Amino acid sequence: MSEPADGRAEAARLDGAAIHARLEEVARAFEERAALLRARDVARRELSQAEQQVSETRRMLDAERADVVRLEGFSFERLAATFRGTRADDLMRERAEEARAEAAHATAVARAGAARADVENLSARIEELGDLETWRRSVLTARGEWLRASGHPDGVRLETLATEMGAAREVSRELDEALIAARRARDRFDEVLRVLDSAESWATFDLFGGGFVTDMVKHSKIDEAQALMRQADDAVRRLQRELADVDLVVGVDSVGVTEGTKLMDMFFDDIFSAMSVRRSVQDARARCRRAREAVQRVERLLGERSGVAADEVARLSAEREAILEV
Repeated sequence: MSEPADGRAEAARLDGAAIHARLEEVARAFEERAALLRARDVARRELSQAEQQVSETRRMLDAERADVVRLEGFSFERLAATFRGTRADDLMRERAEEARAEAAHATAVARAGAARADVENLSARIEELGDLETWRRSVLTARGEWLRASGHPDGVRLETLATEMGAAREVSRELDEALIAARRARDRFDEVLRVLDSAESWATFDLFGGGFVTDMVKHSKIDEAQALMRQADDAVRRLQRELADVDLVVGVDSVGVTEGTKLMDMFFDDIFSAMSVRRSVQDARARCRRAREAVQRVERLLGERSGVAADEVARLSAEREAILEV
């Protein structure tokens, strides 16, 4: 199935009726693909069941063959059957069960092969339809060019929509980038708080005579927390830059993100006593919690605004699609 390469060239040689016919052809192709996808889903489920049946019948066949081998070879089962005088009958029965197991396994293998062929055939037919999305966009572009060139009122609206959609997509993109930055900042504070919780536990233990090892672990946790706090501070600065793009700088300042996350200078001036260190850790943790809460509030606000922006893009896109598909 060929696909138009350029919407403008398409518009130059197709009139409105021809473009409408192309749109119908595209719609039929989409319906055909949807039907093929549904059929392939069914075929894949059948293939999965058939492969499971192959495994089960394979296990049954192996078990039956083992029973025959035990009766034919030197085994306790053969000795017992010989003693009872039933070896010939038992062997005949086991060989019959082996034959049935072989038939069941062969049937399962055949069914799995047929199901696999169905999946491959349906996949090939789906592939033959080509890139329907690109084809559809090309035909819709051709219709848009034709509407504008013909002076149709919808052509004027399409021009306006193009401007509105460009602006809406840019807003949505900037909000998404700010939201990602907020999530990263929140994650950094979560890491800081996790380490500070551990540092406080070691500081408390040290307060009651933990000793040299406790002191070493405590200061190791403090060093780790300081490094993580620098990362959190950097993440907040990146967030503030993103927020400036979406006019939310004032909102961040009002909840104290800027002042509440100046983390480099806020503790560990006095580490000579266990009590002092413990108080410093507690103070750092309280500051980080406030900063995290501020970031989380910004994250929620960004999420709401991002959803509104995405809805606006979807609304404008739907209006454009409605014009082009008429």
